[in-house]
Amino acid sequence: MFTGKAKQLNIFIGETDQYHHQALYMAIIEMLRREGCNGATAVRGIAGFGASSLIHTTAILRLSMDLPIVICVVDRPERIDRIMAPLREMAPHALITAQELEVVQAGAPFREGLPNVKVADVMRREVTSVHPDSPLSEVIELLLDKDFTALPVIDEQRRVVGIVSDSDLLTRGGMNLTISLKRAADADFVHELHDSLDNPNRKVSEVMTAEVVTIAPDTILGQAARVMVDKHLKRLPVVDKDGKLV
Repeated sequence: MFTGKAKQLNIFIGETDQYHHQALYMAIIEMLRREGCNGATAVRGIAGFGASSLIHTTAILRLSMDLPIVICVVDRPERIDRIMAPLREMAPHALITAQELEVVQAGAPFREGLPNVKVADVMRREVTSVHPDSPLSEVIELLLDKDFTALPVIDEQRRVVGIVSDSDLLTRGGMNLTISLKRAADADFVHELHDSLDNPNRKVSEVMTAEVVTIAPDTILGQAARVMVDKHLKRLPVVDKDGKLV
């Protein structure tokens, strides 16, 4: 984080607003992260009304699904200016305000770097996985049920042979809906995801990413973080010396 001259953006949207089959507020947050913003906060309102004059409130069950959302971003002026174009494209009907301000204090977690601990000390040990011959329909069910966006693919000896993500399902599985909509999933939605696959019985091995970057459990946390940053990874399977998932 930084101190000094800054700009603050407030973006007013509705909770049910969508962008490419994804909740708009989540799409905006993800875009801000990709653009390198220092942070952003989405706040869900309990009541409000906009240009339509329709009142949205948690006290009215029928309207409670479209409560107001305010996304607040504080960052360097040049970065705020840079994100305005994609922001306007994503949310053409949003109310967006901007103001200049000064950051007088900005705390940063791990100011001295990540703690000097091993990956084994912080990793998740109970890992949901699939096999190369698992059908894609099973992948969808697991991703929705476990609230994941990717799963490691292991062989009979638990060696990591790939990873399958929602982006793999979109690009190679023929699915035209994103798993990111899982927050609103119901039975009909799950059926729609299944139907959107060009062939639900296709095997994981046909769509998975086979070139997987892995890491050893005794790797220092800071080194693991550097690998993720350098290779633009969101997830990093941990394997032992034989390549088996741990």
